[in-house]
This record gives sequence, C-alpha cells and structure tokens, in this order.
Amino acid sequence: MRIGIEVGGTFTDLVAIDGDGIRVLKVPSTPHSPDVGAFAALEASGVPLDQVVDLAHGSTVATNAVLERKGFLTAFITTRGFRDILQLQRHGRTRVYDLHYCKPVPVVKRSATFEVGERMLSTGQVLMPLHDDEIAQDLVPRLRDGGFRAVAICLLNAYVNPAHEQRLRELVTEELGDIPCSISSEVSPLAKEYARASTTLVDVFMKIIYQQ
Repeated sequence: MRIGIEVGGTFTDLVAIDGDGIRVLKVPSTPHSPDVGAFAALEASGVPLDQVVDLAHGSTVATNAVLERKGFLTAFITTRGFRDILQLQRHGRTRVYDLHYCKPVPVVKRSATFEVGERMLSTGQVLMPLHDDEIAQDLVPRLRDGGFRAVAICLLNAYVNPAHEQRLRELVTEELGDIPCSISSEVSPLAKEYARASTTLVDVFMKIIYQQ
C-alpha cells in the first residue's frame, strides 16, 4: 500500500494506492496540530500500518501562512548598509515588458528591519568585528520595545564564516528569552543575499506558527 497525505488549512486529504485500486478520503484538519489531522486520516483509511510501503506527506499550511501573512511579528537583522535586501530582491524580472509588474511584498516591513555594525569579507576574514555593547545597548532594547515574537538574522557573507551570526543569536536570545531565532548560515549557507535572507525569514516565520 502506498499512501499520500496532504494537510491543508481546512481539510486533510489522503490517497491510498494498491493493486486493487485507489482509495481517497478527506478528514477535517487540526490547524494547531497538523500531525493530528494526518494521523486521523490514516486511522480513517483503515489501512494497517504494517502494510504501508511508502508514505508521502505534504502540507500547504506553511505556504498559506506566508501568502496570507498570518504569522507573528518578526524582526529581520542584517549588516549595516544592507537594510533593503528584502525590498530590492533580485535584479532579474520574469515579465520584462509587463508595465504593471510589482515585486512581491516582503514578509516583514522595512520598519521591522534592523542593522548591526559588522563586516565579514567573502574570504571569511573579519573586516569589522561585531560589538556586543552595541547589540545590548541599542538593538536589543528596540527589539524588546517592538514586541517582536521571532527574529531572522542574515549577515553579509555569513555562509563563509558564521561566527558573527552565531554570536548575535546568542546575545539576542540571552536578552529576549526563549524567542525563535533563525540564522542564515544554518538555514541556507549559500551565496546570493536575497535568497538567503528570504529563506531564513520564512524559516523563523514558520517556526513560531507551529509553536502555537
């Protein structure tokens, strides 16, 4: 028996395939615990688990949350001078001649983007060190006053040397407590700033949704 389960915001769908044909069923989703809806679909199918050869699982819960902006207040932290990464995005356009083309709206507003003084070269060498005092006296109070529930960190060239991102996460979580905090050097340690920044942001955006 091969089974596929798709967890949506309203319903969870299951498709089971074996030599006798295809079985399809639908059960209500459990938004706060998507796994419960998935197991409910398995139970409703009546298929013994020891007969399941393949089990594929997918979900539109995360996709819908991003598209509908149904996340929580998230802060984005980057290297000073690169505050507009999320707004500038990529240079290329898929619809070059579309006069009405608009870039996607970032998950966080520009007002929720913060800069820190530091600079890592593309070789991994530290050009400008990260200063703990600046983080403690300037950044942390602004994060606390803003009521942010999650933090995404993407510093320049962190995929080569993650030291500054790791230290910044330590300082932020020490001061703000058990707040979800994702760093780009762990989520997407690759070149190209926008791709790395946006992926890290969505990662922490999803973390806090699934914690509720």
